[in-house]
Amino acid sequence: MIRAIISSSRELSFEETAFVIQMLESLGFIVNKEKAMLVPLQSVEFLGFIVDSVEMIVSLPERKINQLREQSASLWEKPQCSSRELLDLMGLIVSSFPAIRPVRLYYRDLEVCKLEALSVNDGDYNSMICLSETAKAALQWFISSCHLHNRTSFKKPSTIITLTTDASQSGWGVVCMGVSTSGLWSLEEQTMHIKLVRTYCYSFWCEMFSSIT
Repeated sequence: MIRAIISSSRELSFEETAFVIQMLESLGFIVNKEKAMLVPLQSVEFLGFIVDSVEMIVSLPERKINQLREQSASLWEKPQCSSRELLDLMGLIVSSFPAIRPVRLYYRDLEVCKLEALSVNDGDYNSMICLSETAKAALQWFISSCHLHNRTSFKKPSTIITLTTDASQSGWGVVCMGVSTSGLWSLEEQTMHIKLVRTYCYSFWCEMFSSIT
């Protein structure tokens, strides 16, 4: 059982910690006080993340950021890698999700590459694969930029904006804050992949939102 106690003051933290320990012990649990952190801290490493209760952010320790960048660089430099090596890196990337939000955008390219390789090689994780250009570009982002985004706020947002979008091969539409806009794709745009079409749709929303705020 792993728990973190967040209190509004140092004194209250001591009181609440004592209460939790007493409650657990009364229920028959054994509290390992040697491993437990019983002294209140404003920045602590918890479950592999650094939790800062002053800035209200969660981030990865520097050693984990370095590990992520080094493993990305190792695969990027290789002409080929095994599916297992790629999977090891992907596990490290997934573990960074709570601290580095943009990684989800780059993880997908590696996931596609892994699935295609396993499909071709009958699920053999030791088979060698050549990373696609998009996967290589994703690795380059981890090498050069992931450390720049190593902080995620867990404050409750003061404003919540609901955006509704829809896109097909023929057209697109966006509704936000009571304002809507839509349009049809050109013949050239109609040939684009649906994921790219939706990305265009989001960019149109950004233009619309910037004009009404």
